[in-house]
Amino acid sequence: MADEELEALRKQRLAELQAKHGDPGDAAQQEAKHSLTEEK
Repeated sequence: MADEELEALRKQRLAELQAKHGDPGDAAQQEAKHSLTEEK
């Protein structure tokens, strides 16, 4: 995957997590990073 695609996916997932939790906290960022790491 291109870096731009990974960054777009990361931002999209982070936005979805933040919308779900209603709080853009560290937990959402950590979960997004963890999910991306698994997909590589």
